[in-house]
Amino acid sequence: MPKSREYFHLTGKFYICSAPRQVTRYSPPVLPHVVSQNNADDQAAQRQVSNQFWESKRLEQWRKLPAKARASYTWPQAGSTPKGPPSSFQCLAMEDMTATSTSNAGNRDSVMSQDSNPMSSPSSPSSVSSFRSRWNLTGSNNSNINNAGGDVSTPTSPISSTNGASKIRNDNPAKILHDIAFDNFCLLVFKPLDIVHFESSPLPPKRTIYTTDAAGQWAVSEANP
Repeated sequence: MPKSREYFHLTGKFYICSAPRQVTRYSPPVLPHVVSQNNADDQAAQRQVSNQFWESKRLEQWRKLPAKARASYTWPQAGSTPKGPPSSFQCLAMEDMTATSTSNAGNRDSVMSQDSNPMSSPSSPSSVSSFRSRWNLTGSNNSNINNAGGDVSTPTSPISSTNGASKIRNDNPAKILHDIAFDNFCLLVFKPLDIVHFESSPLPPKRTIYTTDAAGQWAVSEANP
């Protein structure tokens, strides 16, 4: 901070909070307020509570994204070569369509248990085109999708009404494309373990060190500048 002549040096761990159907090497962080037990069942319950919390946060951040930012999650992987065709980038705005999916939004474990093969669902930008064949969207008679990852237009309304309540159609190609984009969206969570706060304005300078233990409790100590 140039005006206050101080800086913070943070050391910690990064965690990736991905979609429940995604298979990754690393799990979301366990919440510090969830008491850890030696019993395997208690540890599984602890992990489930944490997973539900982080999945709800992933959904919350997805809903806050601008429509243009959501659309970018249907594009090919950033930095990959060769560059994809223009049709891969024709989806330029995407509205949130998770309103009818909140029943499983906060439960990573229940979603995983319902999908015997998580990798069977398209979950990466490169597989956007694959759901054409999965939903019989190939051929000249198909007007639902203009291109893989492009604009979506359906001949029927994507909203159906049952007993006066509106619900997004799960067989709507726009909803399928939305779910692919949502699966590609991850939270990157940083968990600080040590913080060094250095203040150079006073003489002598001041250095404060904050450290945390396994229980998440912080300790503060003064150090030589």
